[in-house]
Amino acid sequence: MLADLAPAFGAAQGNADSKARPGKLFPDESLDFTTYGRMNADIDVQLDAVDLGSAFRQKISPLKLHLTLIKHKLSLADLEASTAQGSLSGALSIDAHDASNPDLSPPPAPDWDIQLAVRDIRLEQWLKVQQKPSQPGKGRAADTPPAYITGQLTGKAKLQGRGRSTAALLKSLNGQLALIVRKGEISHLIVEAAGLDIAQAVGVLIKGDQPLPMQCAAMGWQAKQGVLTPDAALIDTPVTTVTVSGDINLGQEQLNLKLQASPKNFSPFTVRSPILVTGPFVDPKVSLSPGPIAARVAGGVLLALINPFAAIVPFLDPGSKAEAADEGCQQTLQQLKARKH
Repeated sequence: MLADLAPAFGAAQGNADSKARPGKLFPDESLDFTTYGRMNADIDVQLDAVDLGSAFRQKISPLKLHLTLIKHKLSLADLEASTAQGSLSGALSIDAHDASNPDLSPPPAPDWDIQLAVRDIRLEQWLKVQQKPSQPGKGRAADTPPAYITGQLTGKAKLQGRGRSTAALLKSLNGQLALIVRKGEISHLIVEAAGLDIAQAVGVLIKGDQPLPMQCAAMGWQAKQGVLTPDAALIDTPVTTVTVSGDINLGQEQLNLKLQASPKNFSPFTVRSPILVTGPFVDPKVSLSPGPIAARVAGGVLLALINPFAAIVPFLDPGSKAEAADEGCQQTLQQLKARKH
């Protein structure tokens, strides 16, 4: 039964009827709820390991959940899993039951309810996001480069949608998503490139990339009919604060994002032009927005983030005041508030 769900989440089917979607990332294979309507199930599932694919360094190990199936209502509850020194938990329900016509065949497109949380997952151990190793020189071994981003990822998603496949579901998603990276570091070169400080970036290339501590990396997103829009999204380092605006259209699989850097140190080489990330998921383009942005405009963007930014931590961990008080993002929030006065 779990194998039958795989095509909806991107796994290849073993038959010849599986259709490729040129230029698309997400599959459009439909779940067979007609078959599910003929059976009931109540199963405790425990898997030793789940391989998430080539983009991940570590498997999920172990994974536990409780599966029930009653008349087109599939529930995966009490999900507990571990990976990269962190944990995943939550529940998923897929309901294709039509109370007014329970014998309808095929059943209507199912309603999805997704409640998932991740906690303290080490990004550098979970994702294969690392710079290329340097070439070995005469008499010395190649240096092991730092990861582009490290830290403990905590996140939470409360999403609802409708559809027979992943593509249809994503096109209809509504809800809320938030992420925070604690005790993290990010590539110095990426930060300088985002700020378009040519002198600093060249210096980093010459001396070698050293990671910068992230005082705060937090993003809160709203989903409405398959379009993700950030309420607040920023990365704060000792040299630059980078904000993200725009949207991600999951239905059309299109990016329309703007990254705006606000450097904390003056440099005559800082261009201050926003970076645009646009185009399809399978072939995104990175370009510069025409014309530099004034410093006062960048400052206004940061001030507009204060209230939505302050709501991210309570959504992730309501009632955890002690942990929130220690969060580096609280310091960033206070700095943003200070700019208002």
